[in-house]
Amino acid sequence: MKRVVLERLWRLKEAIAALQKALCIIEDKESVISRKGGSILYSLSIAPNKDAVLREKELLLKELSGKQREFLKTRIELERQISKVNDQYVRLALSLHYVDLLTWKQAARIIGGNCTDRALQQLIARYISSEEKEESMGLDSS
Repeated sequence: MKRVVLERLWRLKEAIAALQKALCIIEDKESVISRKGGSILYSLSIAPNKDAVLREKELLLKELSGKQREFLKTRIELERQISKVNDQYVRLALSLHYVDLLTWKQAARIIGGNCTDRALQQLIARYISSEEKEESMGLDSS
Protein backbone atom coordinates (compact mmCIF):
# COMPACT_ATOMS: atom_id res chain seq x y z
CA MET A 1 0.00 0.00 0.00
CA LYS A 2 1.49 3.30 -1.04
CA ARG A 3 1.18 6.61 0.77
CA VAL A 4 -0.26 8.24 -2.37
CA VAL A 5 -3.15 5.76 -2.32
CA LEU A 6 -3.70 6.30 1.40
CA GLU A 7 -3.69 10.08 1.12
CA ARG A 8 -6.17 10.15 -1.77
CA LEU A 9 -9.14 10.33 0.62
CA TRP A 10 -7.62 13.37 2.37
CA ARG A 11 -7.19 15.11 -1.01
CA LEU A 12 -10.79 14.34 -1.95
CA LYS A 13 -11.99 15.67 1.40
CA GLU A 14 -10.12 18.93 0.75
CA ALA A 15 -11.52 19.18 -2.78
CA ILE A 16 -15.06 18.62 -1.50
CA ALA A 17 -14.58 21.30 1.18
CA ALA A 18 -13.36 23.76 -1.47
CA LEU A 19 -16.37 23.00 -3.68
CA GLN A 20 -18.73 23.44 -0.74
CA LYS A 21 -17.15 26.81 0.03
CA ALA A 22 -17.56 27.86 -3.62
CA LEU A 23 -21.19 26.72 -3.46
CA CYS A 24 -21.78 28.97 -0.43
CA ILE A 25 -20.41 31.92 -2.41
CA ILE A 26 -22.77 31.14 -5.30
CA GLU A 27 -25.69 30.86 -2.89
CA ASP A 28 -24.75 34.30 -1.55
CA LYS A 29 -24.91 35.61 -5.12
CA GLU A 30 -28.33 33.98 -5.50
CA SER A 31 -29.60 35.73 -2.39
CA VAL A 32 -28.37 39.06 -3.78
CA ILE A 33 -30.30 38.38 -6.98
CA SER A 34 -33.47 37.53 -5.08
CA ARG A 35 -33.26 40.76 -3.01
CA LYS A 36 -32.96 42.91 -6.14
CA GLY A 37 -33.03 46.67 -5.58
CA GLY A 38 -32.22 46.76 -1.87
CA SER A 39 -28.67 45.53 -2.39
CA ILE A 40 -25.50 47.59 -2.58
CA LEU A 41 -24.47 45.49 -5.59
CA TYR A 42 -27.60 46.53 -7.43
CA SER A 43 -27.10 50.18 -6.57
CA LEU A 44 -23.57 49.95 -8.00
CA SER A 45 -24.99 48.18 -11.09
CA ILE A 46 -22.65 45.19 -10.78
CA ALA A 47 -25.35 42.73 -9.88
CA PRO A 48 -24.63 39.11 -10.82
CA ASN A 49 -26.40 37.70 -13.87
CA LYS A 50 -29.09 35.28 -12.70
CA ASP A 51 -28.63 32.81 -15.57
CA ALA A 52 -24.84 32.80 -15.18
CA VAL A 53 -25.15 32.19 -11.44
CA LEU A 54 -27.59 29.32 -12.00
CA ARG A 55 -25.29 27.73 -14.63
CA GLU A 56 -22.31 28.11 -12.30
CA LYS A 57 -24.26 26.53 -9.46
CA GLU A 58 -25.40 23.64 -11.65
CA LEU A 59 -21.85 22.91 -12.79
CA LEU A 60 -20.55 23.15 -9.24
CA LEU A 61 -23.24 20.81 -7.91
CA LYS A 62 -22.42 18.32 -10.65
CA GLU A 63 -18.70 18.44 -9.81
CA LEU A 64 -19.42 18.19 -6.08
CA SER A 65 -21.64 15.16 -6.63
CA GLY A 66 -18.90 13.49 -8.69
CA LYS A 67 -16.27 14.16 -6.01
CA GLN A 68 -18.59 12.80 -3.30
CA ARG A 69 -19.16 9.60 -5.31
CA GLU A 70 -15.43 9.26 -5.88
CA PHE A 71 -14.86 9.84 -2.15
CA LEU A 72 -17.24 7.01 -1.23
CA LYS A 73 -15.75 4.59 -3.77
CA THR A 74 -12.23 5.45 -2.62
CA ARG A 75 -13.18 5.00 1.01
CA ILE A 76 -14.67 1.56 0.35
CA GLU A 77 -11.59 0.48 -1.60
CA LEU A 78 -9.27 1.82 1.10
CA GLU A 79 -11.21 0.00 3.82
CA ARG A 80 -10.91 -3.20 1.79
CA GLN A 81 -7.15 -2.79 1.42
CA ILE A 82 -6.63 -1.89 5.08
CA SER A 83 -8.66 -4.90 6.22
CA LYS A 84 -5.95 -7.10 4.68
CA VAL A 85 -3.24 -5.70 6.98
CA ASN A 86 -2.20 -8.41 9.45
CA ASP A 87 -1.07 -6.22 12.35
CA GLN A 88 -4.19 -5.00 14.15
CA TYR A 89 -2.41 -1.97 15.64
CA VAL A 90 -1.26 -0.83 12.19
CA ARG A 91 -4.72 -1.60 10.78
CA LEU A 92 -6.36 0.53 13.49
CA ALA A 93 -3.95 3.43 12.96
CA LEU A 94 -4.45 3.30 9.18
CA SER A 95 -8.23 3.21 9.56
CA LEU A 96 -8.39 6.07 12.03
CA HIS A 97 -6.15 8.39 10.06
CA TYR A 98 -6.78 7.49 6.42
CA VAL A 99 -10.40 6.27 6.46
CA ASP A 100 -11.99 8.15 9.38
CA LEU A 101 -9.80 11.16 8.49
CA LEU A 102 -8.72 11.89 12.05
CA THR A 103 -5.52 13.78 12.70
CA TRP A 104 -2.60 11.76 14.04
CA LYS A 105 -3.15 13.37 17.46
CA GLN A 106 -6.83 12.39 17.51
CA ALA A 107 -6.01 8.83 16.43
CA ALA A 108 -3.36 8.55 19.18
CA ARG A 109 -5.90 9.69 21.79
CA ILE A 110 -8.37 7.03 20.66
CA ILE A 111 -5.73 4.31 20.73
CA GLY A 112 -4.74 5.47 24.20
CA GLY A 113 -2.00 4.18 26.44
CA ASN A 114 1.30 5.90 25.83
CA CYS A 115 0.56 6.32 22.14
CA THR A 116 1.60 9.64 20.63
CA ASP A 117 0.91 11.17 17.26
CA ARG A 118 4.62 10.96 16.42
CA ALA A 119 4.75 7.27 17.32
CA LEU A 120 1.78 6.54 15.04
CA GLN A 121 3.34 8.45 12.17
CA GLN A 122 6.57 6.50 12.57
CA LEU A 123 4.72 3.19 12.79
CA ILE A 124 2.83 3.88 9.57
CA ALA A 125 5.95 5.20 7.81
CA ARG A 126 7.80 1.96 8.69
CA TYR A 127 4.82 -0.11 7.55
CA ILE A 128 4.55 1.72 4.21
CA SER A 129 8.30 1.50 3.69
CA SER A 130 8.32 -2.26 4.33
CA GLU A 131 5.33 -2.73 2.00
CA GLU A 132 7.05 -0.78 -0.77
CA LYS A 133 10.24 -2.84 -0.33
CA GLU A 134 8.28 -6.09 -0.52
CA GLU A 135 6.45 -4.82 -3.58
CA SER A 136 9.65 -3.80 -5.38
CA MET A 137 11.34 -7.12 -4.48
CA GLY A 138 8.32 -8.97 -5.82
CA LEU A 139 8.49 -7.02 -9.07
CA ASP A 140 12.27 -7.51 -9.43
CA SER A 141 12.12 -11.29 -8.99
CA SER A 142 9.44 -11.89 -11.64
